[in-house]
Amino acid sequence: LGLLEPGPLTIGSPAFRGYSGGAQRTITVGVLHSSPGYRTGPLPPGQWHVMLGLYRVAPAYPEPARTSGVEGTVMVAALVCSSGQVIDTALIRSIPLLDEAAKEAVRHWVFTPAKANGEPIAVWVDVPVKFSLH
Repeated sequence: LGLLEPGPLTIGSPAFRGYSGGAQRTITVGVLHSSPGYRTGPLPPGQWHVMLGLYRVAPAYPEPARTSGVEGTVMVAALVCSSGQVIDTALIRSIPLLDEAAKEAVRHWVFTPAKANGEPIAVWVDVPVKFSLH
């Protein structure tokens, strides 16, 4: 679940607040429910935009990374258009042997679009793509 504060919705913006908890009347993004790399703390009151990841493709684990024992989380910025499709990607946190697989997987993800003034809009969101050998 992505929560987007009102304001600029650009790559690297602190407006995106990742959250992995359940339905709430009020939300405080705590350390246990915060997506890696996102701010924690109470969400300020106001109109928030909610993005749901509706469809995710698991990344293919590159064989060179697997045989080298490389694992970790690649942070990918995804430009989600007003239809919910990912139309561009950029790397935020890189693990060279895993980067292309992470970007390729995210290109196939589908989101519920963010809205501003009731209309779907394109926004950049940061998404963690985890690779684990265990």
